Amino acid sequence: MVMAMLLLILTACSKDKEWQDIHQQAMALYKHEKYDAAIVMEKNALVIAHHDGPNFTNVASSLFSLAAYNRKIGQIDEAVSLYKQAIMVFDRTGSTQVIVFIGDLAQFYIDLGRYAEAEPLLERYLSIAEKDYNKEVIATGLDAMAAVYKGTGRLYQYNVTVEQAEKMRRQ
Repeated sequence: MVMAMLLLILTACSKDKEWQDIHQQAMALYKHEKYDAAIVMEKNALVIAHHDGPNFTNVASSLFSLAAYNRKIGQIDEAVSLYKQAIMVFDRTGSTQVIVFIGDLAQFYIDLGRYAEAEPLLERYLSIAEKDYNKEVIATGLDAMAAVYKGTGRLYQYNVTVEQAEKMRRQ
C-alpha cells in the first residue's frame, strides 16, 4: 500500500515536471516568434496537465498561454474562447490570481473596441483587487475601466475614474 502511494506521488511529480518542461519550451518558441510551433507545444502541455489529475492550475496556465499565442497571430475567436476557458478552470482553484486572466481578457476586449464585454470583467477584476491586492493593482483596473468609459463616450465617468486611479497611486 505504501509503495503504491509512493509510486502515485512520484508519477504525479513526474507529470508536473513534464508539463513544466513542455510549457517552458512553448514559451521559448513564442519568445522566438515561432508562434505555430509554440501553439503545438502548448497543446501538448495541456494534454499532460489534463491527465495530471487534472492539475487545474497547469490546465488554466496552458489555456491562458494558448489564448495569448492565438491572440498574437490574430485568431481572435479562438483566443477569446481560450481566455474564457482559462478563467473558468482557474476559478476552480479558488485563487484570487484569476485576476490576471480576467484583466488580460478585459484588455483584449478593450483593444478590440469591445467595451461592453470588457466592462463586467473589469467590475469583477476590481472587486477582487479591492479585497486582496495592493493599490497599484486596483489603479491598473481603474485605468482599464477608464478606457472603457472613454471608448463608450462616458466622459464624466472617465474623468472620475482617472482621478480615482491617480489618487490611489498617490496614497
